[in-house]
Amino acid sequence: MKPAGEFDHDYCRKIQGACLKAILEASIDPATNTAMLRNAEISKALLRISATLTATSKEASSPTQIRHLAEDYAKDFRRLVAANRAELSKTSDPPFAVLYQDELQ
Repeated sequence: MKPAGEFDHDYCRKIQGACLKAILEASIDPATNTAMLRNAEISKALLRISATLTATSKEASSPTQIRHLAEDYAKDFRRLVAANRAELSKTSDPPFAVLYQDELQ
């Protein structure tokens, strides 16, 4: 692991993988052994976790700093969503099977 204050991409990927694994495990229906990923609930939970972690940082010590963090977060979010959508459109294969609610009926 890199020293504190230096961004560690390997650590970031490790945390990302652990979060996705936990989400999938928490979403498994034991009767069918499938996971229904509820995007709205998952997104809200991750946002709450992010807000909790951010609230503990010195960078969030004022409303102005929080606004700047939120603006940076929004930019990163837009960039990452666009990059992931572009990657998915190239491979047309998400990293897991996706069934949409309206297609199940």
